[in-house]
Amino acid sequence: MIEQDLATVRLALSPNVARSEVGAFFIRITWVLRSLEEGSVDEPYEEVWSDRNGIDAAFYVEDDLVGVHYLTLEAQPGKRIESLVGRVRAGLNVLDSLDVVTWVREASTLEERAVAAGHLGLATESPDSAVIAAFRELLLGESIDSVVRKAALVSSAYAAWEELDGVLSAVASSDPDREVRAVARRVLRSVRRSR
Repeated sequence: MIEQDLATVRLALSPNVARSEVGAFFIRITWVLRSLEEGSVDEPYEEVWSDRNGIDAAFYVEDDLVGVHYLTLEAQPGKRIESLVGRVRAGLNVLDSLDVVTWVREASTLEERAVAAGHLGLATESPDSAVIAAFRELLLGESIDSVVRKAALVSSAYAAWEELDGVLSAVASSDPDREVRAVARRVLRSVRRSR
């Protein structure tokens, strides 16, 4: 792909979007599959698609650690990236922050809530008060299972917002589960290094 300043947008896909649907979408818009990494227990599955000129790109990722599938789009800033985002939203089931916050609150099983929690950090690119409140509820709520808290912690690394540092610090120092505290410390170190 050609090196230049590109805008980047990450979009969380609904869990019901199959890998084959993503591929079919990019084939429909005449993009080319440039690489494929099968992934492993520790590494996510990834496909890299680009337009025929090799300028715009889409990175499709299945991160089974937290049960999320998402796209990271790269294109020229302005109308080019906006157009690409619009095409993806029209062609695939993309979640926004309201979708995910509602899903977190309405999840009826532990597994469903953990998967919803895993999507929170992907739901919006910039700090969103509803998403931050949902993180706070999932990470500091008294009746939240440790599986859900760990999924929310890993998801918070995708967001990497300074606005979550206080919540992450509180979890790292006072969560009742030793493993959750350790995950919170790792996430907090990681997001601070990435800024």
